[in-house]
Amino acid sequence: MQLLWYFLSLALPTITYAINARNIGGDLLSPECLVIEIVVEVLLASPEATEFCESFLAPTTTISKTVTETSSSCAYKYAAARTQKNAAPQITSEPDRSLATPAVLQGLPSSEISQACSCIDIPASDLTTRTHTQTATSTTKLCPIPTTCGNEGMQWAYYQPPSIPYNYNCNGGYSWDPTAIKDMTPSYNSTTTYIGLIDDGTSDISIYGSNQQFNSQFFALNHRGYIYAEVSGDYTFNTPGVDDINFFWWGPDAYSGWTESNVNASIACSGTSATVNVTLLSGQYYPIRFIFANAEENLVEVMSITAPDGTVILDANSTGSPYIVQYSCDGTSAKPYPLFGQET
Repeated sequence: MQLLWYFLSLALPTITYAINARNIGGDLLSPECLVIEIVVEVLLASPEATEFCESFLAPTTTISKTVTETSSSCAYKYAAARTQKNAAPQITSEPDRSLATPAVLQGLPSSEISQACSCIDIPASDLTTRTHTQTATSTTKLCPIPTTCGNEGMQWAYYQPPSIPYNYNCNGGYSWDPTAIKDMTPSYNSTTTYIGLIDDGTSDISIYGSNQQFNSQFFALNHRGYIYAEVSGDYTFNTPGVDDINFFWWGPDAYSGWTESNVNASIACSGTSATVNVTLLSGQYYPIRFIFANAEENLVEVMSITAPDGTVILDANSTGSPYIVQYSCDGTSAKPYPLFGQET
């Protein structure tokens, strides 16, 4: 082929000036076609080459699609896995390479093959667009979502234990033993889908939307439930300030055996933050408990739970989540807590 192009280059002046009136199919040859006239004539004489050129020149549209499958194994972040969708198809057009290149065209660059094929004047009606679909499969590992059965939120109870100290003790370090309410019958108990309470403590208050009014001084709130880990990773439990005191437990101690000495985090009379990072495993329920107490005047109870990807699962603005529950629907994965006043 290189030899052919060598002789063509030698003959180019003669071809250009001596055969400028020659035509193929009734049309004058363009200067580009004159350069490769010998190749064009070979193509015209070859049915195989003509079929090849029809295939080569016809645009082929390739549609690449991604099919998304699901898996029970969760390896994605908290929110991203639930929102991932099939990617939009990517469409590209390129010549069809399915037919073998004729001998006369072998070794030529693609651009020159295209030029040679263009010179044989194939009718546009013969150039049928071909569509080819390429499908790739990716796996979206959706995180497990627990079944709900009216079990969302945390249980809470209101107490007025005589043991709560006056808040002047904040000056020398506030201390209160939360086990004082373990066997104490609460004045009121209910459930809540959020946690957070701020008031000046000068009058009675409503707690978590209840219809009942409560004394805002010398009281304690006991919150308990389970967190369901959607993904494995570090969950952040944070108290960004409290007035007067707040305790937090997680794991078996949160269900039974909780004391002031084994608390996972506590903060009292402070505007500073108390934070605990806890590593949880996907698909597991973990007991959690928060106990808040206030003596006189201002009361501030602020808590939050944040998933590994930064999604807030529980705080003062929460409206309900299948990941914060009172118990599991099967009654065994996260067994119900004992009655308030009968805890150990």
